[in-house]
Amino acid sequence: MQTAWNNRGDPVRLREPLLEDAEALFALIDRDRQDLRRYLPWVDQTLTVQDELRYLQQEAELAELDGRKSWLIELGGRLAGRIGFHYLNSSDQTEIGYFLASPWRGRGLMTEAVRALAQYALVERGIVCLQICVAETNLASIAVARRAGAHLSGRRPLGAHRDGLPEDGLIFSLSREEWLTHA
Repeated sequence: MQTAWNNRGDPVRLREPLLEDAEALFALIDRDRQDLRRYLPWVDQTLTVQDELRYLQQEAELAELDGRKSWLIELGGRLAGRIGFHYLNSSDQTEIGYFLASPWRGRGLMTEAVRALAQYALVERGIVCLQICVAETNLASIAVARRAGAHLSGRRPLGAHRDGLPEDGLIFSLSREEWLTHA
């Protein structure tokens, strides 16, 4: 998998999170809490460094069961966000989730990271279909999915999500065939 490239002259690196990253990850989430919580329900359950540490521990354990895997996104040596698979245990499909801290948005960084994971999942792992589910009001994530080559394929209820109001998720899909044809 491609884990390093340049973005506007700055080095970008994807790397697996370590338990020691809990404090830096929590600080990144906490700094953008009001913005991130609009679209990511887990933000309101990440209230301390200990919460983030527990998440990293659980993710490591669940990786053995369902293949979930995530990477930290670093730009110029600074933590910028996280991206990963919600599950990766079959050859049929997987789903990507991600977040990027506000100082690094608008650079195409997340689109590049999604493309790196698409290449890994669809070509290296042989997954048939990759999906990205985003809140219907999350215009930035919708744009990332489209720029990465995914197309709108459906919607599903997210339940009480944004400010306690029900919201639908838009499902963007990218098949191996589409990726190989257009990549």
